[in-house]
Amino acid sequence: MKSFAATVGLMAAGAVAWTVDLRNSYEESHTIYLRAGEPLEVLLDGQAGTGFTWINSVDWAQRLPGDQDAQPAHAHIAFEEQSEFDDDRGAFEDTDYDGFLSMGRKHSYRHSFSTKAGQDFEDAIKFVFARSWMLKEFPETRADASADFSSISVVAKSNFAHDLHSDDFNLDALPGELKVREGDLVRLVIRENPTTGHWWHSNARKSLDAPIREVYNGFEAPDLRLIGASGQRILVFEINDALAELRLGLTRPEEEEDINDHWDNDDGEDDDLASHLFSKRIVFSPVEASEIAQ
Repeated sequence: MKSFAATVGLMAAGAVAWTVDLRNSYEESHTIYLRAGEPLEVLLDGQAGTGFTWINSVDWAQRLPGDQDAQPAHAHIAFEEQSEFDDDRGAFEDTDYDGFLSMGRKHSYRHSFSTKAGQDFEDAIKFVFARSWMLKEFPETRADASADFSSISVVAKSNFAHDLHSDDFNLDALPGELKVREGDLVRLVIRENPTTGHWWHSNARKSLDAPIREVYNGFEAPDLRLIGASGQRILVFEINDALAELRLGLTRPEEEEDINDHWDNDDGEDDDLASHLFSKRIVFSPVEASEIAQ
């Protein structure tokens, strides 16, 4: 089994893998934006006793014999293992559980991947629900698959100019000021619980010429089906204006448009983000020439 030593070291040191939950959302498109070298886990569900299982394209490529000198199909992602976990066993406490396994009982599966550090890359991990002994070629697209099919786009950066994390909703762990250069990428990983009806949003925009361009906005949680499931909002910004100010607020989505209009007001009056449950301002300033030389 192929593995990357740098990533295994990260996992051994207690790094938490990014989790993408595909259960009940196979038809949707999925993207994960991470630092090269960070591990990734994908959750899927299936039924025992049917002969069908989820097969991923990385594992499939690793099993194929080929030219050792050729570039591997997934040069930066390695499949580590598939493990099974039970998330609904408690519903059958009064039944013959062992006998129930042979009747096509629902199971949940975790596919664990490592990624290679040190280089930007983009790749896609594809999944097909099939009987392994009947799968002759791995389908490239959903149209090629005879059963359920899903795909995850993995975008990895070797480094971020600033990689900021906060486990508290008040974001006190985040700095109020940052030294940046135009073109810098800034990643924020902040706690969010969307089942409360409140989501994080910012004054960044997706347009290429925005002072702060939103490159990626995603949410990851172990299980979105659980009421009260708290996960992480992942935000990646590109800085086009080294004198801009990033503003973050936690509010309901239906209130976002009005708040964005308020944030776009440059007169500075009544702009205290008071309508948010939690908020944060991060003021950018340019890196001085003397600091670059150091």
